[in-house]
Amino acid sequence: MSKKHVTAVFLLGALVAGGALLASGVAAQGQGTDVAGDEFVRVSANGGVDAEADATEVTVAVEARADDPSVVRERVAENVSDVREALEDAGVGDDAVHSTGYTLREARAYEQREGDVPDHYARHALRVTVDGTDSAGEIIDAAVEGGATTVANVAFTVSDERRSQLKNDALKDAMANARSQADAVAEAGGISVSGVRSISTTETGISPVSYDRAAVELAESGASTSVDPGPVEIDATVEVVYDAS
Repeated sequence: MSKKHVTAVFLLGALVAGGALLASGVAAQGQGTDVAGDEFVRVSANGGVDAEADATEVTVAVEARADDPSVVRERVAENVSDVREALEDAGVGDDAVHSTGYTLREARAYEQREGDVPDHYARHALRVTVDGTDSAGEIIDAAVEGGATTVANVAFTVSDERRSQLKNDALKDAMANARSQADAVAEAGGISVSGVRSISTTETGISPVSYDRAAVELAESGASTSVDPGPVEIDATVEVVYDAS
């Protein structure tokens, strides 16, 4: 379903000798005249679509502390191996699990001030990406039972197969909004919009439904974790210059 955005970037100005565009105040939508005397209307508009999520990304991490850096590395490596095994037992293929970060550092000064903190800290983060949206809770439970100490993020998104089409749909919606705004500006200026002179786009953005670790309740006393998906937003922005007369 398309989403209409009422906000837009507006430009008002005229091209003068040398090809510079003069704008007045804050950028505003409007019409202008180029050096050849041809009138134009320039608008920048947003567009977007909502889509049902069909993929899940869960980011978990294993953390450990020890005075000896080799010991803390070994602990993290063992726990990560256990987490991978637990995920495999839960039906998650090894190709769906990827490392996204590794940290090995000395304890911070503020950490040491809080008490008897071991000298070294290590963290290994894993991202699990699977099709569908029904298994987020099972993935979290399996990872935690396997030794994950942190659930950093849970995101419901769209699969690569659907991504391109949804981006195109968002761009089409942005173009429709741009034309509507251009017609309104042209009418107010006593002219009419004809063909498109130029189009530029910014990268379309996909906003998955995301839950940070503060929002994810880990399973306790055998209770399973439940995380519900929602619609994914795909947004696009276009800037269009229309010929006018």
